Amino acid sequence: MFDNFDPFKILEKENFTFQPSRYEMWIGGEMVRSGKSDRLITAEVVEVAGIQKVEVTFDDTSLHAELSPSNIFDVFVTAKDRLLLIVLTEQTSENRGIKGFEKAFGSAMKLTNLTGNQPYCCSLFLQQGNIAKVTFSYSNPKRLLEFYP
Repeated sequence: MFDNFDPFKILEKENFTFQPSRYEMWIGGEMVRSGKSDRLITAEVVEVAGIQKVEVTFDDTSLHAELSPSNIFDVFVTAKDRLLLIVLTEQTSENRGIKGFEKAFGSAMKLTNLTGNQPYCCSLFLQQGNIAKVTFSYSNPKRLLEFYP
């Protein structure tokens, strides 16, 4: 269904946009909320303290409690069926995703505490090279926010 990649290959950071039409919020494998969202999700390569990162912005104020309007990601890598933008932290976490990323790629930030609306991962699912779905993964509490065209 989605394009496949060789896992854990570091990619060159790049700009992108995604125009969603709807979203779904998932907690514990259950959809807890859904609705319309037509605000553009935009990613731009930026420099922070001399290091290249990706800033993902989202201006749907009705969802700012769920997704911060600005999110900075450290690494852009492949996974089997998606591309990942990842925040690397040194926070103590029981989250397997965060621990796995730290083990594979190291830590980029000291003692980072992500707030409730700041994701640690943004996943891009592609179909024939085009973005077909964008998701955001959160640690506290564990949840998933998905956007569809």
